[in-house]
Amino acid sequence: MCGIAGSVNHQLDISKLTKCLYHRGPDEQTTYEQPGLQLHHHRLAILDVAGGKQPMRYKHLTIIFNGEIYNHQDVRTKYNLACTTNSDTETILHSYARNGAACLNDFDGMFAFVIYDERENELFLARDRAGKKPIYYYADGKKLVFASELNAISGQLNLEIDTDNLHQYLRMGYFYKSATPYKNVHELPAGSFARIPLANPIVHVEKWWDIHPFYEKTGEQDF
Repeated sequence: MCGIAGSVNHQLDISKLTKCLYHRGPDEQTTYEQPGLQLHHHRLAILDVAGGKQPMRYKHLTIIFNGEIYNHQDVRTKYNLACTTNSDTETILHSYARNGAACLNDFDGMFAFVIYDERENELFLARDRAGKKPIYYYADGKKLVFASELNAISGQLNLEIDTDNLHQYLRMGYFYKSATPYKNVHELPAGSFARIPLANPIVHVEKWWDIHPFYEKTGEQDF
């Protein structure tokens, strides 16, 4: 696994971030910075150790990625993507450059990734169908902080406990939907993506996959 984190309109304390995320990616730690934006990656190198360094850039897009795309070579072949490494990270970048959010439908794997689109001046966050790879975010309309783990966010901000969410957890044994123990902190739901304009960092979440259509399938011919 790897660890990802970043911010809009908030300066990250990289030393604290490293303490929180080092166990997720001990091989390499790198930060990409633009005015008002930081993208941080802790890498556990599995595929293409030399060519899969992150954050990775292609044209106007920069990505930080946690996970694995099992069929990424098939995706390259399907769209004749002109990749220069064997890294599935590059496959995601080229696929997004070609197909936008629709690229998610092609991916068989577990993933949470963030793409900075310099042309649109926005962030694109995405999570796999089952929610195997986590991503959390704090958003208050003025700034954004996101990370693979809640403790990485709480280490950057003075967060308030959301007592309603906590009471719900104590009653039900889990947090409902995207809720967390903290105010203004949410988990990006499984099978969802979000767009966040840097000029006005409000999170817009959309579902890209839903399991409900599978309930109507009755036999092998339906799959």
